[in-house]
Amino acid sequence: MLFMAHCLSLITMFLSILELHHFRNYRGGRLVFAPKGALIRGGNAQGKSNLLEAIYFLSLGKSSRGAADADVASYEEQGFGVRGEVSGAGGSFAIFVEYDAALGKRIYIDGQVLPRVSELIGRFPSVLFSPENVDLILRFPVGRRRILDALLAQESREYLADLFRYRRVLTQRNRLLKRITQAGVQADRLLHPWDEELAVCGARIVRKRMAAVGELEQSFVRFYRDLTSGVEEASVTYKKTVSFEDEDGAVPRFIEMLNKKRGEEIRMGYT
Repeated sequence: MLFMAHCLSLITMFLSILELHHFRNYRGGRLVFAPKGALIRGGNAQGKSNLLEAIYFLSLGKSSRGAADADVASYEEQGFGVRGEVSGAGGSFAIFVEYDAALGKRIYIDGQVLPRVSELIGRFPSVLFSPENVDLILRFPVGRRRILDALLAQESREYLADLFRYRRVLTQRNRLLKRITQAGVQADRLLHPWDEELAVCGARIVRKRMAAVGELEQSFVRFYRDLTSGVEEASVTYKKTVSFEDEDGAVPRFIEMLNKKRGEEIRMGYT
């Protein structure tokens, strides 16, 4: 089931038209949706999940299943295209995601190519909920963070920038740790700038995650109470690896944690 909604508040936009070209088992196709939504049904292996994956491409520019772009193209085809028309109170616009094995992936808004795939994020926010998401409750926290990051990245360009920056800094820091581990290079002098940048970005990300969870909890508690007719109560909390009382104390606490783990990280060669 795909719910097209703003991450943290309702929005008035919907996907009115979806067109597919050489996408998975769809050699071609065009679907028209009403503003009130749509229910898609069919037998097993007929392409229902592929439709949801195509809509996900229009939101985030990538597969919801983690598949490589080349693997999404129909059998023996060298590319695919997904086009959608998004309508709302403010008018309508078209999104076109095109992949070619020789040219790579390009994304267009109303015929204008975007300079980066990340520029698509937030134009058409959506949330994908599938049976696999039930594992989010029972399994590893990295999956829950990934869902939360996808929601916030569509809601806030600043959050998306922080997330990209954090991942780049983390990659560079891990390379440096590996170098220190292998060559015995002096650690503190080289790691300090990366520690500070990681702490600044990490603190901002954690604060925004906490605020989002706090806002989502209000709806979650209400829905769960209605679902169980008031018999059961539930809550959602964000458990921080680094504890801090206020925003001013977040960065120093991150740096303190990194300093404490310095020896362990150097032995392992990664953060």
